[in-house]
Amino acid sequence: IKCLNNRYQQDEIYTYIGPVLIAVNPFKMIRGAYTEGKIREYRGKKFYELPPHVFALADDTYNQMINKQENQCVIISGESGAGK
Repeated sequence: IKCLNNRYQQDEIYTYIGPVLIAVNPFKMIRGAYTEGKIREYRGKKFYELPPHVFALADDTYNQMINKQENQCVIISGESGAGK
């Protein structure tokens, strides 16, 4: 929990716990977090190569589906109204 709080205080809302991506709702917009440039930054990179981000999860899931020809599943969980 302390690690999540420390990252949250620095506007780093994503944290990996093993292969799981934890996202904490910042209740505000974080400049530059969801730009086309950010998408390009994560495209084609290994899952742990860059800091945790939802784009890393999306790119890894897509590549696993294409390269391994296997179905993939992403579970998104959270409270109602939490911005999922």
